[in-house]
Amino acid sequence: MHPKVTDVMAAACMAVTDSEWIARLPDTGRMRNGFVVRLVYRNPFNQALRVARGLIIEIRSHAEGLKNALSERTAAITYTFA
Repeated sequence: MHPKVTDVMAAACMAVTDSEWIARLPDTGRMRNGFVVRLVYRNPFNQALRVARGLIIEIRSHAEGLKNALSERTAAITYTFA
């Protein structure tokens, strides 16, 4: 199975430019692997985050939910416009 562009984008958010982390993929254990997604914006493309071994963190409200969801383990805040 070949990786899709969305899988690679998710992996890039986790490994950034650290060559050790890149070499370690798909082991994301010590990386920032959290992807914050608002529940109302969940869609099939979010599966790419899981394929790249990311952890989906769902939030319900934007302001307060986002504030509580962010941590040192957050790789990205995701939003799919389709």
